Amino acid sequence: MDTQPDSPENECGDSSETEEDCHTPTTNETMVPPQQLPSSRKRKLTDVERCFITVMESHSTKKATPQEDEDLAFFYSILPTVKTLMPNEKFTFRMESMKLLQNLKQARSFPLTLTPYQGTTLL
Repeated sequence: MDTQPDSPENECGDSSETEEDCHTPTTNETMVPPQQLPSSRKRKLTDVERCFITVMESHSTKKATPQEDEDLAFFYSILPTVKTLMPNEKFTFRMESMKLLQNLKQARSFPLTLTPYQGTTLL
């Protein structure tokens, strides 16, 4: 290529760049390749992790009984309504639901026996 003697060019052939802007490595300089990530090894699972995985796998393959399906169907049926509640209403709903469950379970544990002075009037 024909160049004009009065236009200084650096080693990259561009007169607008300085020598510092365009440095070509010499044979004494070595180019460092991009650092490679270490090969990914799977770590060994702890006993707790193995147990957890076993439980999760057995739970996912376990078929639901009809009673569980009926209960889940009920909860899924009220879910759209629950999602429309405001956060404070959801909190109240959850608390009242738990209270109701607690009362039902306690009533089963301690059956109510009426004595003459509990709610009945004598004539």
